[in-house]
Amino acid sequence: MNAKAEHGSTLIEIVVVLVLLGLLLSMVALRVDLRSPEIESSLALLRTHLLQAKLAAMASGQRAGIRFDSQNTRYEGGVLVDSDQPRDPFRNQPIRAEIRAQRISTNLSGNAVFFDSFGRPYHGNGDALKNQGWVEIQNGEIKRKLWIEPLTGFVHP
Repeated sequence: MNAKAEHGSTLIEIVVVLVLLGLLLSMVALRVDLRSPEIESSLALLRTHLLQAKLAAMASGQRAGIRFDSQNTRYEGGVLVDSDQPRDPFRNQPIRAEIRAQRISTNLSGNAVFFDSFGRPYHGNGDALKNQGWVEIQNGEIKRKLWIEPLTGFVHP
């Protein structure tokens, strides 16, 4: 009589391994997700305001944009009444917001971005955006960026 040696795994062993892998992956996913609700809501609001400024420029045929105050984590913007006017050139309904963050920074010259009537982005000093522009919001160790594409003015996280 020949006794056959059995090779392989039982269904119970496979289920136990899958359950353990699932628990391990869920613990890793919880540690990796460092997003803060304050940062995410601030980022969404800023993106909305950048898009609003872009659409306002396209609708009015005048430049519109947002200027960032990095010391106070706030920004303001709107449609420009007179592009030569250096002080607060925004119209009746400006965009103003103070975000819940410790710091706001940008790689945009003049800490501002403006859009022309075609939706193209410009630095605050009037130069056209040649590379991706970004605005970063930081709260503690958590940093999130919004990117502004040159030529199209597409705004994305």
